Amino acid sequence: MRSPKKPFVAATHADIRINRLGLISQQQLQQLDGYIAASQQRVNLLARRTIKLACFATLLLVLLALVRVILLPVALLLEIVLVSFMLFLTAGMQRFVRQLARDRDDKALRLIKGRASRSRLQAHPLYHRLNVELQSYRLLDPMLARQLLRRGELYQYYVLPHSRVIIAAEAIGETAAQYRGY
Repeated sequence: MRSPKKPFVAATHADIRINRLGLISQQQLQQLDGYIAASQQRVNLLARRTIKLACFATLLLVLLALVRVILLPVALLLEIVLVSFMLFLTAGMQRFVRQLARDRDDKALRLIKGRASRSRLQAHPLYHRLNVELQSYRLLDPMLARQLLRRGELYQYYVLPHSRVIIAAEAIGETAAQYRGY
């Protein structure tokens, strides 16, 4: 059952025409530039905060080790765990921002078709994670997730290849009866 009108999610008709060719439109590039700049600021702020927190934790652990509240090997182990977690968190966020910048420079898209799964919408400080069929993709706008979670609606998604971010979607209009209840 096909509907004559194809609703577009997070894009205009002109954007979708360009996206169908596997390219990012100029308006989407501008939005992506703004998001990259905002994300880079958030990552820089997080890096400064983690450095301050690591310094504070190091001083606290050294003082506790000097006062003999905790043993020195335990203090070193705690410090290693804390600093490695902070590095992992900061590096992961920075890697995502670099992937977005690489996608912006490439100006290319992948086209995928599928149904979004309600069960797996996870939040992250920079994006939301959404499962489409069996693959996991990212959404920059949380409002986009609500629009894509219609029951059994089949969409064609336009995805940035390196960062796996869905920037637009187009309802194909095939809603099977067996998918209406999920």
